[in-house]
Amino acid sequence: MSNRTNNAENVYRAIHPHRNFIKADGGISSAAFKDPKGLSVEQGLGRADRDVVAHIRQTKLQGKVAKIPVEVCDNANITIYDDKAKNVYHRLLLNKPYDPNGNNSLTKGQARSLAANISELLDDEVPITFT
Repeated sequence: MSNRTNNAENVYRAIHPHRNFIKADGGISSAAFKDPKGLSVEQGLGRADRDVVAHIRQTKLQGKVAKIPVEVCDNANITIYDDKAKNVYHRLLLNKPYDPNGNNSLTKGQARSLAANISELLDDEVPITFT
């Protein structure tokens, strides 16, 4: 179940600064996009990137923030689950419709698709744009 108004929307994922998540070349590993409970992200919902990053920092998450177009999720058949239990912007990226008793982890291919299609890596200062 997706909660967005158009494909110009983005989702944002905090990337913990752990060696398993950052490649030697500085790129982001697909391992950063795997979680058996579903991948926690924030949806932009029209906010400026700096406002999204500031909100993520309020939750004590550190590291770079990957900005990914929702269109990438659609193309990879990723379900965007509207999970507002944590905050109004919180979403879960799932490999199928949400199953409270099941494994909601993205497939390897879906995780690779997200890692390969990061549009920007944001931090508290300057975005790093990928081409």
